[in-house]
Amino acid sequence: MVSAAKRERLVSAYRLEAGHAQLYDAAGASPWMDAPAFADAAAGLVSTVDDYFAFSHFLSSRGHPRDHRLLSRELVADMTRDHLTASQRAAAAPLLGNRRGWGFGMAVVTETTPQGIPAGAYGWNGGFGTSWIADPSSTTSAILLTQTLFTSPMPPAVHQEFWAAVFSPPVL
Repeated sequence: MVSAAKRERLVSAYRLEAGHAQLYDAAGASPWMDAPAFADAAAGLVSTVDDYFAFSHFLSSRGHPRDHRLLSRELVADMTRDHLTASQRAAAAPLLGNRRGWGFGMAVVTETTPQGIPAGAYGWNGGFGTSWIADPSSTTSAILLTQTLFTSPMPPAVHQEFWAAVFSPPVL
């Protein structure tokens, strides 16, 4: 739910129809303005890029941002590693994508993707057009917020192009 003090910051969401953006969820009349009848911890995060980045930084610091530890290194390692078997990964591919497994609450890249996202990176794509990928080996955090709904479980081309721009080696 978006608090009354922050409602002016909420943006509208769109969906693509026949190649044109159509208003899906007007910010001023959004259902995110009210508490849900039944809380769902698996959907409906309303956040900012600053909050997303703070969360990414928290994980990349292995649970020890600034001056105090909030989570053990072991717990953060467990959160950000794949826990699926090969057959579970194959069954989950339509939702997670190929070359991805599942940590505690996020996708984990199990082998380098065609866009250059390395094995060991983790993150999540949201159906309302958000993508977040963090690569602990390079300390890179990539966040894209389009506010355009995904039309399939696979992220749209703009997300894949973004990842390739961030994670592919530079051309010299």
